[in-house]
Amino acid sequence: MIRRFRAELFLILATMIWGGTFPAISVFLHYADAGYIVALRFAVASLVLLPFLFSGGFLTQLKAGFRDGIVLGALTFSGFYLQTLGLAYTTPAKSAFITYLLVIYVLVFQAVWDRRAPTLWNYISTAVLLTGAYVLVQPAAGEINRGDWITFISAGAFAGYILAVDRTHSEGRMASILFSQFLLCSAAGFALALLNGAPAPVWTPTSIALLLYLAIPASLITVFIMLKYQRATTPVRASILYAMEPLFATLIAIVYPGIWPGAHEWIGGFIILFGVMLSEASAFLRSRSVAKKPEVNAEEKQV
Repeated sequence: MIRRFRAELFLILATMIWGGTFPAISVFLHYADAGYIVALRFAVASLVLLPFLFSGGFLTQLKAGFRDGIVLGALTFSGFYLQTLGLAYTTPAKSAFITYLLVIYVLVFQAVWDRRAPTLWNYISTAVLLTGAYVLVQPAAGEINRGDWITFISAGAFAGYILAVDRTHSEGRMASILFSQFLLCSAAGFALALLNGAPAPVWTPTSIALLLYLAIPASLITVFIMLKYQRATTPVRASILYAMEPLFATLIAIVYPGIWPGAHEWIGGFIILFGVMLSEASAFLRSRSVAKKPEVNAEEKQV
């Protein structure tokens, strides 16, 4: 119980870091193509990992987790590239809300792949969270546009990534898995940018700062946290925690660029928190009921 609680605190930390990625990518798109953004953020993350690979023999370290890294990299690239591409056609608010539909994808995918039906509380918590996310971001009404459809697909890729992480053992192979994953994302991003004839990125202090934020905290640190700690909980519970991202994005906006939340944002934030608390409470009650069963069986044997 304590191990799971500690792991979920780290997942919440990762979600806090992700809180600034939607506005960051929206601004970065004024300086670089979607392919270049994905390529550069993961290229920088890969470079940071190089010293860890060379410390134990480059090829030996690389082979240790290459296969898992490629699988995760394909899902990562699909999710981030499509999300970034979608932001060129839709608003950050709509993109954020559609991305949080990954909770539903995870519920469905887990039921199909693991043949493990979600609990009633999973459904209730998910419904409450999505209601809160909708109230908070208030995606503009209107027809679903091209960017929205692209973002729907990216949400499915992110859901697949969450389930793939649940099956990945990273002990002793963390640097290899991360490097392989980031290298694939970077190479695919550069290839798409070149094939599309995208113009070269425009470098300013702002674009450099955005790149470093997306590469190190929002990619390297958050993916490390997911690989190390997500397996201590379930994919559904992890996706519920990740759905707190719009709440953190709203709180970050108070600090920069200094936008104070409106009434609907406060209400949506409280609804999201309530959904997370429902999920935590249901897990706590289940763990207590499981702990009591051996005691009950022991008493029956004595009788």
